[in-house]
Amino acid sequence: MDDLDIEGEPAYIFLGRYDREATPPPDQWLIEKGTVTKAHKEQIELEKAEYCPDCNRLYREGDFERCLCATRVLVTIVPYPFLFCPSEGCGVFYDRRPREFSKLFSFGTVGRSTATDVIVSHNLNALPEGERKTLVFSDNHQDTALQASHMNNIQKRIRYQ
Repeated sequence: MDDLDIEGEPAYIFLGRYDREATPPPDQWLIEKGTVTKAHKEQIELEKAEYCPDCNRLYREGDFERCLCATRVLVTIVPYPFLFCPSEGCGVFYDRRPREFSKLFSFGTVGRSTATDVIVSHNLNALPEGERKTLVFSDNHQDTALQASHMNNIQKRIRYQ
């Protein structure tokens, strides 16, 4: 992630469109008039694009060549280095000092129980009322005991909310 000896232009892909009203730039990036400083302008004026997962191609606005796949999704290109999260309501920002890995590593760091909570509650909410059941598999006795007690606990929390 920090090694830029690659082909192409390094960037991040944000699913959806950046809405400056919903996630304004940090106050530290603004000058008195309310405009973004030159040093941070590129981080706020984000490029719109489409991504096709079937073709694994990114189509920037203005590209003449486009696929006809129905799976294309709207995305926003966030420039490298990652200095600002455009996700609605997030707005986390960084300076240029931390390594890229350090900035993004914490996004994917959740405990097993937290990840299980999110997946189970989402799937249960998506199912019809009479089909809300969960079956959990594990690869060892210790994890089975942990998951069993955790599932009992989450079931009580979901049921009595």
